[in-house]
This record gives sequence, C-alpha cells and structure tokens, in this order.
Amino acid sequence: MNIEETKKAIEVMQAYCEGKQIEYRFNGYLWKQSIVQPSWDWNSTDYRIAKQKKTVKLNAWFDGIDLFWRSSDISGDSSWKRVPSEDKTIEVEE
Repeated sequence: MNIEETKKAIEVMQAYCEGKQIEYRFNGYLWKQSIVQPSWDWNSTDYRIAKQKKTVKLNAWFDGIDLFWRSSDISGDSSWKRVPSEDKTIEVEE
C-alpha cells in the first residue's frame, strides 16, 4: 500500500468505527453491503464508505404517445399532460 491508499484505508476504517455503513467488492465486481465485521483484506478486496441515498419523486408525463418520468416540472409545454396515478418514487445515490 502506498501513502494515498493507506490514507483512504484509514478514512474507511474510521468511518466504520463511527458506525457508518461500509461496502466492499472482490476483484472489481459489484459493490455489496458490508457484513457486521469486515475482515479488512486490502490485498484482494476494495472497501468504501457506502454512499448516502435520497428519495426522488418522479412525475409521470404523457405526450400522446409515450409515458415519461421526470423529477422536474415541464408543465409549461402544453404537449405534455400529467398522469399523477403513474408517479414513482425511487432511491438514488447522492
């Protein structure tokens, strides 16, 4: 480990000590939520502080042909009609 990698490892382990959620991945695969006590195998495993998630409401809009979802208001365009019954709420990483 070089100095920068060591600093990053310290940051992740400090976050774990503070009760923050840690994620891990093996050999570049998908990130997974960490188990209760990470093994800290920095040679074969990547670790990171889990990204915070926020809830976003998506409003459904219909243009006469297709249904689209947007988080912003497009009511100024008269070709779009709101379809509140089709609105969705999703979680996204910040």
